[in-house]
Amino acid sequence: MKSRLKLILVLFCVLSVLLVGCNASDKEYNKEHGDKGVDESVTTTNSDATPNRKIIYKVDTDLTTNDITNSVNIIKDELNDDEWLDLEKISEYTAFLVVRVKSDRLDQFLDSISEGHDVTNFNKTATDVSLDYQDKSNLIRTYEAERDRLLELYEEASLNDMIEINRRLSEIEIEIQRLQGELNQFDSLVDYSEVKLNIYLDVDVEKEEELTFGDRVWSGLSGGFSALVIFLEALIVVIVTLLPWAVVFGPISYGVYRLVKRSQKKKKKMKETEKFPEE
Repeated sequence: MKSRLKLILVLFCVLSVLLVGCNASDKEYNKEHGDKGVDESVTTTNSDATPNRKIIYKVDTDLTTNDITNSVNIIKDELNDDEWLDLEKISEYTAFLVVRVKSDRLDQFLDSISEGHDVTNFNKTATDVSLDYQDKSNLIRTYEAERDRLLELYEEASLNDMIEINRRLSEIEIEIQRLQGELNQFDSLVDYSEVKLNIYLDVDVEKEEELTFGDRVWSGLSGGFSALVIFLEALIVVIVTLLPWAVVFGPISYGVYRLVKRSQKKKKKMKETEKFPEE
């Protein structure tokens, strides 16, 4: 019984490896030969091999608007009840949104939000995960078949065989849950496309309001006061800059000035003496 159990386990392991290897070889073959043909040929080959294609769409676009808040509200209103926002960041001049939209109405959603906005950048990518999805699905079926066979053997197994079967069943269950989780993630990404929206405020086309007489007067007063403040600030800077020079050269200049004045007085007095000599 024990040797029979080991033989079955080995056969299932070999079958799993061969199945994964064959799928991987098919991928390489499609990739190598698909690159040499035209796009239409590649599309036809993929469709025949995987009739239920799994494609993940992602969109990244930039929009300009005159009103950030209004644009964000419009985009939110375009979402259905089963669609949602993954991320929302809003500032005075920009907004960044990440939304999840049903893939079967992705183009309709993009057309709706493009109305009333200038689209400055648009990038749409499509990733075909059909082969990966098929590989994981086949591997799950292989594990399930192995599990069913082990459960049949469990009824007639010895104690040691039961321990070995339980260990293998635990490993199989872990692998099935892991693979099923990856398939569920694929399904979510395929069913709901990710759309990243960068919204920018177009300040160049904002409507300028006409100023009243009072606004113009207040603007003139504000401008004059601002100019006066700037002048005073500049004057203070000049004074502070020249202050060290004044401290050093001020006394010297004053001393020179006093000497010159004294010399002038002395010369003047001498001239008066020569002009009016004492009798």
